[in-house]
Amino acid sequence: MILVVAVTAIAVLAAFEAAAGMRLLTAAALAAVTVLAFDLGMGGWMLLLHFTENMPLATDIAFWFLMQFGVVLGTLTALPVVRWLGGRRPSPYSRSRVPRRTSAGPFLDTASNDRSEDVQRSPGSRMSV
Repeated sequence: MILVVAVTAIAVLAAFEAAAGMRLLTAAALAAVTVLAFDLGMGGWMLLLHFTENMPLATDIAFWFLMQFGVVLGTLTALPVVRWLGGRRPSPYSRSRVPRRTSAGPFLDTASNDRSEDVQRSPGSRMSV
């Protein structure tokens, strides 16, 4: 069952990224890495419960609590991968188009600031537009 969920999640994530303009093969590979990272935590937790014979029946409320704990573990194992993948390129879905912070200051990057020509220094103030 976990393989069916993994394949479905990979297909949905790949379609989402492909709709954003990414090549389908690249989108599928990135989705597979993300789902694999999540499944390492969630699946590892389920295997640990199963082989230590601590897995309750699915009709028991403890089962659902332990599965929620597995979801949290899966999220924690996927978080570094998602952050790494998110830092590789800007998201086409982000609403703010604020330039990234540079060593010169937050908005002094002239390559990404469209209004860089409009900024003028005046002697009495720090900066005027």
